[in-house]
Amino acid sequence: MNVVWLKRDLRVADHAPLRAACARGDVLVVYVVEPSLVAAPERDPAHLRFAAESLAELRDGLRARGGELVVVHGELPAAFDALHRWRPFTALFSHQETGDGATYARDRRVKAWCRALGIPWHESVQTGVVRALPTRDGWAARWEQTMAAPLLEAPAHIPMPPLDGLAVGAIPTPEALGLPASTKVEAQTGGEAAARATLRSFFATRGASYADGLSSPVTAGDACSRLSPYLAYGNLSMRQVVRALARRQQDALSDRSPRGAAWRRSLDAFGGRLRWHCHFLQKLED
Repeated sequence: MNVVWLKRDLRVADHAPLRAACARGDVLVVYVVEPSLVAAPERDPAHLRFAAESLAELRDGLRARGGELVVVHGELPAAFDALHRWRPFTALFSHQETGDGATYARDRRVKAWCRALGIPWHESVQTGVVRALPTRDGWAARWEQTMAAPLLEAPAHIPMPPLDGLAVGAIPTPEALGLPASTKVEAQTGGEAAARATLRSFFATRGASYADGLSSPVTAGDACSRLSPYLAYGNLSMRQVVRALARRQQDALSDRSPRGAAWRRSLDAFGGRLRWHCHFLQKLED
């Protein structure tokens, strides 16, 4: 049984671990609700609600392809150990994550667990971050190479092992976990559909004023892309956004009006900030 561990990659499209696992045999897609991370002071119920909305849509997408999302609760690697006793892992697949100190320590524990049991853990690159980077020389070229890699279609079929009594688990909403209501009244809706709609609206209308409007709290709510949560939780891959930007830039080249010039300036500014996104993640990773 191949296990796909979801972290900050809550989508079915351009998902390398999911595609790789499907090519190897039966696939169990797992999301782990880790109590220590849910209770961490830097996390807000709004984060969990966004993840829950993303997971609900993702579960539907997996089921439409013959798969299932299994939600388990517990600390890692103990939660994996229980699953492994239910049915042994052939391999573990996930995206690399550049998170905080807690997720870094968690990943080290999972790595040690996999090594002790002889389970190969295949981690795929999700952003332009390079793990164990010896030098920043050539980083920009490597970023471009990563972004130029072909986008991966969602798998047409996900082969599932028999669940044999394994509970698929409820989507972890803040209410179900006994958390207080979030104070973030304008939080965005999670999921791939909302992410794609936000991307379309930015490139259709809102993005024209990006360069001039991104720095003011009065205008940034509309002028900015509003893609940050969708990139943070992986409803869109960075490569999907970069590829959509390239198409929009190509369209803007043919518009010689003043509005076309504004679009080109804004799109160039947005492209620079997509690089900054990975640049500062790389600093954190280092």
